[in-house]
Amino acid sequence: MSKVSEFLLKKSSNYDKIDRFVAFRIYEKYKKKLKIKPIIHIIGTNGKGSTGRYLAQLLYQLGYKVGHYTSPHLFSFNERFYLNSKIVSDQKLEIAHQKLLNILKNDLEELSYFEYATFLATILFKECDYIIFEAGVGGEYDATSIFDKKLSVFTRIGFDHKELLGNTLKDIARTKLKVMAKKAIITKKQEKEVLDLAKHIAYIKKSKLYYSDSL
Repeated sequence: MSKVSEFLLKKSSNYDKIDRFVAFRIYEKYKKKLKIKPIIHIIGTNGKGSTGRYLAQLLYQLGYKVGHYTSPHLFSFNERFYLNSKIVSDQKLEIAHQKLLNILKNDLEELSYFEYATFLATILFKECDYIIFEAGVGGEYDATSIFDKKLSVFTRIGFDHKELLGNTLKDIARTKLKVMAKKAIITKKQEKEVLDLAKHIAYIKKSKLYYSDSL
């Protein structure tokens, strides 16, 4: 059994106990060694996977090195990591795991399944020109939100994970929109209260918010 597989067997893939501060603390401790470029962050309820993959393929066709981190996977853990138009190999995962272990040491054990995969992506995509990360649950408390962002992309926001994010659409939207970068794109295919909240948060954060008809 591979070291990656052994590690994953110890971890729960459920989002029942999200603790953003563990990932944040570990990233702050080691970010000089991880040195990840600012990410393109995709947040929403529907359409994250397809939006991320289209964007990754477009950038790759333009000649850039591109990494796309997505979740969940259907058949194998490797599917979460799409590097230069290909799903990463077992060998690349093993090499990345060893590098991450050498950086984080015993702190690696503190990470949840999703947090571990997120940090693993920083190793796999280290040499990329563009790095695309999809939020797992919400935005504000998601492990992908701890990284610097060059762009936020908001797909359609609806009701999801109410036990974690809130019982109203506005509450759910707020946890997703609060991670808005200085430049952001949001699909117009939203409820009015979501678009109004996005505009308000963009004003508070002094972000440049663009609206899309096609997302």
